[in-house]
Amino acid sequence: MIQKASVLAIGALLAASVGFPAEFPLEIKRMTLDEALSAPGDSAYAELKTSKPDAIRKQPKARSERPLYGVLGGADKDGMAFRVDESQGKGKGCDLLIFDLNRNGDLTDDPVHKRVKNEGGKQGTTESALVGGGMALFGPIEAPAGGKNAPRMILYAEVLSFGGLAESLGISGQMQIKPGCSLETTVDLDGVRQKIALVDANGNFRFGDKTEMGLLKMPDGEQLCMPQQMGDTILRDRNGSGKFESDGMNSEADPWSSVIYFGANPYTLTVTDDLAKVAVEPYSGPMGELAIQNGARIEAIMLARETSADKWEAVVLPGSSAKVKVPVGTYQLLGCQLAGKDGGAVTMAGGRNNRTKSTAFSVEAGKSATLKCGPPLQLQVQAERRAPGLLAAIFAGGSRAIDINLSVVGAGGEIYNLFRKGDGEADPPKFKILDEQGKEIASGDLEYG
Repeated sequence: MIQKASVLAIGALLAASVGFPAEFPLEIKRMTLDEALSAPGDSAYAELKTSKPDAIRKQPKARSERPLYGVLGGADKDGMAFRVDESQGKGKGCDLLIFDLNRNGDLTDDPVHKRVKNEGGKQGTTESALVGGGMALFGPIEAPAGGKNAPRMILYAEVLSFGGLAESLGISGQMQIKPGCSLETTVDLDGVRQKIALVDANGNFRFGDKTEMGLLKMPDGEQLCMPQQMGDTILRDRNGSGKFESDGMNSEADPWSSVIYFGANPYTLTVTDDLAKVAVEPYSGPMGELAIQNGARIEAIMLARETSADKWEAVVLPGSSAKVKVPVGTYQLLGCQLAGKDGGAVTMAGGRNNRTKSTAFSVEAGKSATLKCGPPLQLQVQAERRAPGLLAAIFAGGSRAIDINLSVVGAGGEIYNLFRKGDGEADPPKFKILDEQGKEIASGDLEYG
């Protein structure tokens, strides 16, 4: 007991000496529609249905014979119901949107949002020949006054309504939410000075929601760790460009998690109720150490950490670190991004693995565990003759088509399908097919992905 009390006292003294929790002022940035549509990070989606959800008890008379409904956030208690309508009647295009912003089940006391134009001048509806429906953009949609969302937060909505064949199959459409504002600051900790932005990515007008992940059981006995509930996003200007970017491989958007890293140490973030400041302090729970194989060659790592039975959250570790402190628990490697140099050009490769049964590992308090990922990379090739269709049999001379699948597999079981050299795509791998006498009968390039 004396030893434990001494350790706690020393920890409290150290925290006080460095000024934790450290507070950083937040500045709200409102985005234009174009900025919201191009911002990095995931988006929240909601299904559109013809049936009215139980969350809506009262509504104004619809203009269309077939209004569409949905609940942003699904069945969660924080879900926000909405209705999409066509002011000119069925089939004339979705142009009216009502959110139950105050969540009282009554749409008659909420504002009606009309379809908007993109700042580039393009109309917010584009007829789709594929599904026989259309697309409409709405916003800015502001959070209701009062409550814990001052200054007021906004979002934009992209509604894709289906028609024709899709509608006959019971698929009415979907809504995509794009955050219309962010809270920005610059954090200076552990020798790391970095601009960050907090984003309400799931559109429930609050900050701090974690992306929830669960297990999907496969017929072969494997379990895939997959996202189930969308959370919020933290944007991080890692390259110091002054803006937040995403180029398909390098994304400066991290899912909100229990911990965020500045250097090799984990911290927690807490946003004040008035959204004026964010408090950052060292993670205080039990921790172990993670030794990262090939740490110096890794640009970024994403793990899934089990928080309860079959429930996981995403954790992003810093790149170029051989050892990091992590909360105790069971982990799964979700993604790994490698970086190197080929002459003067920077080469990068991105890989993913969400199979938990064969690759999950545990980190215990005060102990070290090893995370395997990256090199050595193995090339696994599968080739099989394709059963010819009628056209192939006529024009290709029979069953001469061969399907070739090349997998680049890392030490943690991650499969790499994104490759880059310099500012462009890496050269694709080449193949040759030889007959029994070693004569080349075919050659070409393979495709990544």
